[in-house]
Amino acid sequence: MQAAVGLQVIGELTLTAHQATVLESPQPLAERAGVSHRHATLRSYLIDGIASFNALPRADAEERLLACFANRTWASRVAGGRPYKTYAQLLAAAELAWRDLDDAAWLEAFTAHPRIGEAGGHAPATSEREQSKVMEGDGDTLATLATENREYEARFGHIFLIAAAGRGAGEILAALRERMANDPANELRVAAAEQRKITRLRLEKLLNA
Repeated sequence: MQAAVGLQVIGELTLTAHQATVLESPQPLAERAGVSHRHATLRSYLIDGIASFNALPRADAEERLLACFANRTWASRVAGGRPYKTYAQLLAAAELAWRDLDDAAWLEAFTAHPRIGEAGGHAPATSEREQSKVMEGDGDTLATLATENREYEARFGHIFLIAAAGRGAGEILAALRERMANDPANELRVAAAEQRKITRLRLEKLLNA
């Protein structure tokens, strides 16, 4: 999901600039007109989750971050930036740490994921949950996806990565086929953007654990 002008993306929730301000405001949400119950709940668990995350020993914080994005340089930098006052600050730190990563670091993070349609990876339970809709696909589609995953790897030299949460096997197969037309350099950027989407969702889950 891409943020349009004047919007802020928090996980899968796209907020207007006003709504984002509401989430960061210390004023009780019940006093602010136009804020949905969902936003109130989101703000509550993010604040509680941030406090718990800030209180973790550094080694524990790094391990939890590694389950979100499997590169220790990134995890160490984000863990070292605590305490964070808000979820938005945590996301900003994650973005800054990503900017300094080279291609090898991104590829390292990619390898922690199982192929789409398969189990395993660095955080198998999380990957299984994210791919739950994919695994509802029919046998023929999943078999074709498995074959074309390997064709993608042969072309680009890394796993096909896509934010799979809420997407079916047919939709993901169509995206894979479309991305096969990319040149390797551009496809690495596309895969990295998908990795960032996955990580943002995992960070939100981490704070809501």
